[in-house]
Amino acid sequence: MGKLIDFFGSKKTTLLNVFLVVLVFASTINAIHQNTFNWSSYLMCFLWGLQDGCVNTHTLQLLGFEFSNNSTSFGVFSFV
Repeated sequence: MGKLIDFFGSKKTTLLNVFLVVLVFASTINAIHQNTFNWSSYLMCFLWGLQDGCVNTHTLQLLGFEFSNNSTSFGVFSFV
């Protein structure tokens, strides 16, 4: 995610994060609707982990540039 932010910029990668959140939501609803443990469950878990990592990395990047020192930005992230 960090390389994508450096290459495309923060605003465009925000759209990628929104798209990933929508994919996770759709795959979760699909897995709940099927009510069986199959390939859609694996897809849901993969997308959940991918989205979690991308959103956390992007949030830390935004907070890192917002504050002058690192301890304040990571304190805000831990608090939220």
